[in-house]
Amino acid sequence: KQIAAENHFYRMPELAQFGGDPITIESRFADLESDAATITDKWLRCVREMAPGERMKITTEDREIMALFIALQFFRTKDARELLAAFDEADGHIASPTEDDVRRNHMSALWTEGFYRFLVDRIERGAWVFGHNGTATPFMTSDNPVAFRTGDNTKWLKVALDSVGTYTVYPLAPDV
Repeated sequence: KQIAAENHFYRMPELAQFGGDPITIESRFADLESDAATITDKWLRCVREMAPGERMKITTEDREIMALFIALQFFRTKDARELLAAFDEADGHIASPTEDDVRRNHMSALWTEGFYRFLVDRIERGAWVFGHNGTATPFMTSDNPVAFRTGDNTKWLKVALDSVGTYTVYPLAPDV
């Protein structure tokens, strides 16, 4: 299944009707990705050079940017879009939604800071632990790079993000 190759996933043709840019949201994601890449490069160099147990200093600004980036990486996926559609249909917000309804609702949610702010805040406030993987088995990423794990490390979760002890996992590279 090639989700990453899907064309116009974030396109909002409604904006063009009013003289706006229909790929505005993708442009904003690109700006955030650029900021995140700069931070990630800095962190990768640091983690790879650190001694075991050594602490890395994370600036408040870097933490804010990366928390937003990681939260949006979770919410911007096709799985999140489908999950949002299922919740809306179950709640009766949208009866028998079309693909356009689902897309518009997802884009609307991504434009609404209140929709994703709880996860940004949770990630930002959490303890940040970096692991350097020295094994032959690399950390893997995908079209859904953000994962959630129960505090007792027994389960991976797709929902229940605000459960006590649940933490966020985001591989920065195959070895970090």
